Amino acid sequence: MKRIFLSLAFLLLFHSVSFADNEIELNAQQKQFIQLLDDIKKGKVVDTKEAKKYLLYPYLEYEKIRQKKQPSPSELGQFIHEYENSWLADKLWAQWIKTFIVDKQWDKARQVYAKEHGGLASQCYYLQAKINLDDEVELSKKEALKIWLSGSQRPSACTGLFDLMASKGWLDNDKIWQRIALAIEKGHGKLAKHLAKKLSSKDQQRVTLWLRFKHKAKKYLLKRKTLALLSGKHDYDRRIFLYGIKRISRHDTEKAQQFLRSLEKHIQFSPQQKAEVASYIAMQDALNHSPYALQHLSAIPNQYRDDESSAWMARMALRQGDWKKVLTAIESMSSTYQKKDAWRYWKARALSVENKIDDALSLYEELAQDASYYGFLAADRLQQDYKSLATVEPDRSEQISLLIAENIGIQRALELFKIGLRSQAKREWFYTLKALNKEEKLAAAKLALEKNLPFIAIVSVAKTKDWNQTGLRFPLQFQRLIEQYAREKEVPAAWVYGVARRESAFDANIASSAKALGLMQLIPPTARAVAKKLNLPKPNKFDLLKPNINIQLGSAYLKELLDRFKGNYAKASAAYNAGPHRIPKWLPENTLEASRWIESIPFKETRKYVRAVMAYTTIYDYKLNHQTGENLRLSDRLEAIAPPEVTQ
Repeated sequence: MKRIFLSLAFLLLFHSVSFADNEIELNAQQKQFIQLLDDIKKGKVVDTKEAKKYLLYPYLEYEKIRQKKQPSPSELGQFIHEYENSWLADKLWAQWIKTFIVDKQWDKARQVYAKEHGGLASQCYYLQAKINLDDEVELSKKEALKIWLSGSQRPSACTGLFDLMASKGWLDNDKIWQRIALAIEKGHGKLAKHLAKKLSSKDQQRVTLWLRFKHKAKKYLLKRKTLALLSGKHDYDRRIFLYGIKRISRHDTEKAQQFLRSLEKHIQFSPQQKAEVASYIAMQDALNHSPYALQHLSAIPNQYRDDESSAWMARMALRQGDWKKVLTAIESMSSTYQKKDAWRYWKARALSVENKIDDALSLYEELAQDASYYGFLAADRLQQDYKSLATVEPDRSEQISLLIAENIGIQRALELFKIGLRSQAKREWFYTLKALNKEEKLAAAKLALEKNLPFIAIVSVAKTKDWNQTGLRFPLQFQRLIEQYAREKEVPAAWVYGVARRESAFDANIASSAKALGLMQLIPPTARAVAKKLNLPKPNKFDLLKPNINIQLGSAYLKELLDRFKGNYAKASAAYNAGPHRIPKWLPENTLEASRWIESIPFKETRKYVRAVMAYTTIYDYKLNHQTGENLRLSDRLEAIAPPEVTQ
């Protein structure tokens, strides 16, 4: 809240705001709105009649309602009916239903519920009302149990529903244990501990042990008290033990195997349970690139290997060049997994090695239609042009004009951006997008680009899942700065673009949970170290939100990494994401094709990151250089990965 007040105070002081990097002078109506909103937030009683004709007037009424401890059902209902198709109404919907729940007006609560409004809180209130009315009880029970069986904390609005379910005997011990297991799998220990209070004393001890195993499995796993408590009589005893073994294997797979052998002297596991833990341990070996990982994963029967285990079997087979096992691993995956671009591409590669050329070509042809990492690799195999990059973008001016003239949500969002309320503007924009069809969403994306809102444009296109919209997905933002600093630091502008696009989608004000800031998501210590080498002033956090400084330091850091890894873009990109100290640990024993090395990167985030940056770099290289014929194909930029250098 303080952050909003500071923003409003700033606006009032200077009477202008930055709207996508352009200073815009606020008019009298906008200034009046900002002052009124600020006063309402501070609890002042204000007359808003003069602002009633202003586009953002609903925000003043919304804030008035929010400031009340207990707004009446009629106040909430009136606002919701008047502004039904806005995110403001959506935010108040659950509160509206709650007023009827509190007064046990079950029928009224059921009537005002709307499936598309109010989210999970509204749904919980609705089901609570239906069950109290004995309305479609079995269906309501089924829906309520879906909400209950989650490893995440549910909103407080669901408490009444859960209490009602418990009173009807729907939440027996089995249902409680199921949710505890889901919570522990998601790492939500506090939730698991809270749920355990509903169990017997012995079962609570079981949950306590389960939680202790997360960090102290070695200490507690084979203690007499543990073996006595987890004797195998309870349905979850074996599962808790296997969790402990898995936790040990994350740091030491040999020790995990030792503990498992000792444990098997006291408790018997089913073949499926043994295979499950063997798969997990073998995957940990694979993450560490152990030469035995492939052998161990291959030894597990297909029916006991899950998709993630099969994926790591395929990755280790790729790393070792065992194409038969690549094919075996892929064909043991579920049909959903096999349809992923990655596994279609590597299946084609394996089929071509097995001399099944027609099958391989068919898969390559399908993939090559897409402007994606695997699409470009497939096109390279076929020696085809990147057809997806040559598509001419259609004229969307008519649709854009209609959006501006007729869509109140888009109008409000653009006005919010103008006066600097970016958070509210984003919510308004993306809520409005839900009601648009694909072509309208693409027109909205184009409009966002025209308003110099690249992040909004990129996310808007993503909502359509049309990944071949490269004109809208990959705008040439900050071109002068990127080309200037790329030239100065002697790195390709396309690569700087690829990194910036992946890191921030060109939102200069973005900050991550890891404290990375700005367009190229620089972490302050890294930025300061780079600035020092360049004899530049020590940047603070606000400096890193300035495109000029961020791009300068980000480009310099890319150059530093590229030099460190001797011009290898795959390694330098991986280092930018995961840190340069990790790359030597991931290097192969023998020189390896870069695409196969990328597939075996242990960190999922980094693996996806490198693929994305390499694909984005290819797209930007095409945009910047294809007219002169100087753009590179993806495969030309993927230099082979050499083993670690032997030090004397």
